Amino acid sequence: MPEVFPPAYLFFAAALILPFLPQGRLRGAFLLIVPLVAGWLIWTLPDGNLMPLRFMGLDLELLRVDKLARAFGLIFALAAFLGNLYAWHIRDSVQQLA
Repeated sequence: MPEVFPPAYLFFAAALILPFLPQGRLRGAFLLIVPLVAGWLIWTLPDGNLMPLRFMGLDLELLRVDKLARAFGLIFALAAFLGNLYAWHIRDSVQQLA
């Protein structure tokens, strides 16, 4: 099992949990907390190739962290937070999953 948890998995797990949450403020708060936790995970990831995989003679890097990757990850988490904040009033599950 890898020692790190890729932040993208957090968004996938949230998309699976979201339909089962009741409509309203709880779901909205959940949608705001997920990008904050993802940003914290991105901030605390160590630098380097964290999830190497050898497949068909090729070396794949499933999770590589450097200064530029961390900056892009934090910008993505910020965009997800701001998008969910802007969509706080939406109560349609399909639109929230998108």
